[in-house]
Amino acid sequence: MDVKVYESNLKKTRHEDGENLQLDVEVYESNLKKTRHEDEANLQLVAKVYKSNLKKTREEDEENLQLVVEIYESNLKKTRHEDEENLQLVAEVYEFNLEKTREDAEVYEFNLEKTREEDEENLQLVAEVDDDDEPSTMNKEFILPHGYRFNPTAIELLEHYLINKILRQLVWNSIREIDFYQCDPEQLPIREFNAIKYGREGEAYFFTREEQKYLDGSRLSRSPFSNGYWKRCGREVPIHNGNEIIGFKRRFVWEEELCFN
Repeated sequence: MDVKVYESNLKKTRHEDGENLQLDVEVYESNLKKTRHEDEANLQLVAKVYKSNLKKTREEDEENLQLVVEIYESNLKKTRHEDEENLQLVAEVYEFNLEKTREDAEVYEFNLEKTREEDEENLQLVAEVDDDDEPSTMNKEFILPHGYRFNPTAIELLEHYLINKILRQLVWNSIREIDFYQCDPEQLPIREFNAIKYGREGEAYFFTREEQKYLDGSRLSRSPFSNGYWKRCGREVPIHNGNEIIGFKRRFVWEEELCFN
């Protein structure tokens, strides 16, 4: 009796387990199918959102690109306009400077012509007072009237006196030639220049040959008649005639040498 009851309960339990297992399989398949459906729906939704965002991003990129192009064209147009204005300004300044240069050249030619006429007049004056019919272009002393002073510019000293001295075409010999480097300050004939009323007090002009012998970079050879020498001081200052350098100014100072017994 007990065996039959046990077998019956076992058979009943197996049947129930089979039914439960079947039910679990059906529930699992149902849930799996539902999950797949939800995943497909979510995936489709994600795809739609992605496509929407991609389309929106492309539209924004196109708008931004269009804006960048418009800004670039605007700046390019502005830059071209500014370049044209600057070019026009440069052209106007160049024309102004060119016109000013032409005017300066005309003034220089006028002054040069005027100077030549004055030199010719002075030459004629010297020729008229030359009683011995000697050449009037050399060794003639021209005394200025009272109140006049000899005050030439650096350009005039070079172009109208030094060059004519070299070419032996100097109209008068008011500027003497001396050996400047062999004279101390007391030996320079400054008073003789002032005595004939050529220049201002303490100022004189002389011709001299350039000293070539240097003991060092700035010191000249010592004068045999004095206890000292002339020393170059500072840099050479160029003398310009327009854009051309026609000479240099040099400054010299007198250096006394100490003698020890």
